[in-house]
This record gives sequence, structure tokens and C-alpha cells, in this order.
Amino acid sequence: MGENGENTSFSLTGWYLTAKGLVRENNEDAILINDDVISNEDMNEPIQFSYIAGNAIFAVADGMGGVGGGEIASRMVLEFLATHWREWKTILDLEKCVKAAHSSLMQYSSSHPDVKGMGTTLAGVWFAEQTSAVFNVGDSRVYALGDNSFLQLSKDQSVVADLVEKGVLTKEQARKHPLRNILTQCIGGVPDKEDLQLVVKVIRPLLGQRFMIFSDGLYDVFSDDELEECFRMEPPRVWRTLLDKYYLDGATDNLSVVDINVLF
Repeated sequence: MGENGENTSFSLTGWYLTAKGLVRENNEDAILINDDVISNEDMNEPIQFSYIAGNAIFAVADGMGGVGGGEIASRMVLEFLATHWREWKTILDLEKCVKAAHSSLMQYSSSHPDVKGMGTTLAGVWFAEQTSAVFNVGDSRVYALGDNSFLQLSKDQSVVADLVEKGVLTKEQARKHPLRNILTQCIGGVPDKEDLQLVVKVIRPLLGQRFMIFSDGLYDVFSDDELEECFRMEPPRVWRTLLDKYYLDGATDNLSVVDINVLF
């Protein structure tokens, strides 16, 4: 216990899943579970995890660009975080690390013409003793599920998200809009884009709260109401429902999901 009687460690359990789908040749998504990067996988069933620790990190990256460039970008960024995240003490450390990962990816891309311009989204949750945070670049998302709420904590950085914010589109219209995959921010990407805009939201995890991180391969298929209904099901049914609807919809994009339960 900390000086104020607060827990200085978290008991976290959950599941993760990533799938290639039926159309894409490669899985350009990657998942970070603490120090482990899950990349280029195609799963039919979710994998369960459980941790008790003072610090933990979970993230999803959705890569893009070049022949094989997307999967390189998503893996490289998550490997960079996996190497450095245990050094973080403050939100500023998190921000500096993500921006350093951006610079590293840009340098790699500029020296490898076959993947020039490759980039990736990033969305994650960092649990720490003093300050926990949700962070994202691009349009991969983080949601929080409580007893009476289901809230998107991340902020989409995309053309259609800007149109939703301006009232031009509804969130439901944006899900199927032809410009929905055009990002206004990503890690890597445009060679001369050095000024990365990272979204960070400080959070205080609560007992019984759940956090979901996923790539757009999921929310392109499910509305927010459908996602909430699904994640309130018992675990085996959650994943069966997700995968059944994903494949019934054509599984046209890669899919990655991390579902985290806070036990204390």
C-alpha cells in the first residue's frame, strides 16, 4: 500500500486476439503485452493473460505502407516501447518515448526505399503506481467499460473524425465513409512530418473496470452499442460473437483486440 492507503500494484487479467482476416495477405497489426510483442500472427482463439505488478502496458499498432512495410512499422514501434517503457516515471517520459519511436521509424524508412513512408497507428494503456494513462496516435482506439458506461477514451486522428467533431458527419456515418482510413496523424508515414501529435489522457483505474484496445478492423464492423453489448457477455461468448460477426462481415481488414480487467 502507498502512503495514502492506495494500492501501488495492479492485478490485471484479460485476453488478446489478432487475426489476418480473409482479404489481406499479411497481418499488419501488432500487440504489446508488457515486454512481449505479438506480430504477424493469425489467431482463431484469444489468449488469456494475468499479471500482478506495479507497472504494466498494453498496446495495439496497426501498420500501413509498402510491401511488408506495415507489419515492419507496427512491430518496430511496439518493440521500441517494450525496450523502454519500464524506464518511464511520468507522462512526459511516455510522450518522449513515443516521439523517439516515431523518429526511429522515420530514420529506418528513409534508409530503406522499399518501405519509404511506412507508418503505424498506436493505442494503449499504461498502468503505473503514480499515474496511469491512455495514449494514442491515429485511429486505433481505447474504450473503458464500467457498470453503467462504455466510453471511448482515445481520440481518433483522422479526416472523418474531424468531420464528426465539426458536425458534418455522425459517428455512425463515419464508420462506413470512403475517407475513414485517411489519418491526420500516425507514427512514421510522411517523410517530412516530424511534429508528432500524441493524445494522452490521465486515468485512475477502478476496481472492476475494463479497458479495451483495438484496431479499426473491429469498430468498422461493430457500432459502439454493439461493442458494449458484446463486451458485457461472458468471456467465451464475447470472443465467439466478435469473430462470427467479423468473418460474416467479410473480414476485410486485420483485427486486433486486447481486453483488460482491473481486479485491484
